[in-house]
This record gives sequence, C-alpha cells and structure tokens, in this order.
Amino acid sequence: VVFTDLRTKSRRLLLYLSIVDLGQAIRFLTVKIDGYNQYFCTAQSLFGIWVASASFFWTACIAVYVYLVVKNPNRLFPDWGLKLFHILSWGYPTAAVLAILLMDVEATVGSDVPWCFLNPRSRLTWRIVGYAFPLLTCWVV
Repeated sequence: VVFTDLRTKSRRLLLYLSIVDLGQAIRFLTVKIDGYNQYFCTAQSLFGIWVASASFFWTACIAVYVYLVVKNPNRLFPDWGLKLFHILSWGYPTAAVLAILLMDVEATVGSDVPWCFLNPRSRLTWRIVGYAFPLLTCWVV
C-alpha cells in the first residue's frame, strides 16, 4: 500500500479541509457570465454557502482534535470522533443548503463583485441557519 504513513487521523482531517478549501477556490473562480442566468447564480451561491460552511466546521473539528490530543497525549483519539466530525462537517452544510432551498430564495447579481447573492425572504431564519446555529454548535462541541 502506498503512503501508509500519511494515513493518520490528523492528516485525514487536513485532507478534508483541503478538499473543501479547493471547493472555495473553484467557487471564486466561477464568475458570472455575460448573459444573466438565474439557475447558475443560485447554484453558485448555494455551492459557496456549502463549501464555506464545510470549511468552517472542518476547521473547528481540527481545533477540537488538536485540543483533545494535546490535553490527553497518552490517549488515542477514538474512531467515532472522526465519524462525528464527518456528520457535523458534511451534514450541517448539506442541511443548511436544503433549508435555504426550501426558503424560496431569489438569486441576484452583485453590482460591484462578479458573483451572485441570495436574497432571503425571512431574515430571522437566514440568521439562525447561517449564523447562530454554527456558532452554537461550535460552542457546545
């Protein structure tokens, strides 16, 4: 098997963070095309929300992992902890994007930047999904 020494938990966590950060870079490379397309704008915005949320949660999970490893250097980090990190870091962004789709948002083109934005109909729900829940989750974990 190739690169067996690279299969540690910490390197796998960095791999997942690198994957979503690559998604961030791809999102910023896709700019609006001349000819406004509502579906492209919506997809671009939702993908941007998904990769930004996933990056946020993977970074938080890495911080928790480092804290636990430094605090208890003689104990191994359990495999169920990595499964929990996957559920949180992939699951919440997916649930948030699905919730945003159900909110019936409207995509608009930014006037001073080359990408699209979503205009929510309910600002309170938008704040809970996009701001309060991720912070509360990180605080609890």
